[in-house]
Amino acid sequence: MNERGKQLLFGTIVLAVPLVSVCSLAALQTVSDTRYISPAVVPQPEERITVTFPDSGYSVSAEIADTTSERSTGLMFRQTLPEGTGMLFVFPDERPRSFWMRNTYVPLDIIFISAEKRIVRIHENATPLQEQPTYDSGLAAQYVLEVPAGTSASHSIRTGDVISF
Repeated sequence: MNERGKQLLFGTIVLAVPLVSVCSLAALQTVSDTRYISPAVVPQPEERITVTFPDSGYSVSAEIADTTSERSTGLMFRQTLPEGTGMLFVFPDERPRSFWMRNTYVPLDIIFISAEKRIVRIHENATPLQEQPTYDSGLAAQYVLEVPAGTSASHSIRTGDVISF
């Protein structure tokens, strides 16, 4: 190989290595790695359900997050969450759960619910845009309902209440 050919080969390698590295990093990114999700590509669940708190007579129109992608992004990047609305996270099994507020702009009440639809824990007024602390269920939960902060207090929603949907 002549000198010109060696220079061309070297130049090609120098340019190709960073390009391959960037492409490899992009391929490794998953939907559950929410650090890189753009607000423009956040999936919005279309299905809704009415969640009722019989003890207080209050109801919430909740979006259903029942896929891995929907549960991973939840209410991220939402600028508002109107009173009387929320998101119901539906998991395939009942076990201890933990949530955080990464990329979540509105304060929330996070309500953990057992498979029997009994509230096992409520975290009121979870702080927006925080990875720490995480908010855990304490006990096993199959459902989690996120509603605007203050909803639990203003509608007398308590641990031990049974809900319906």
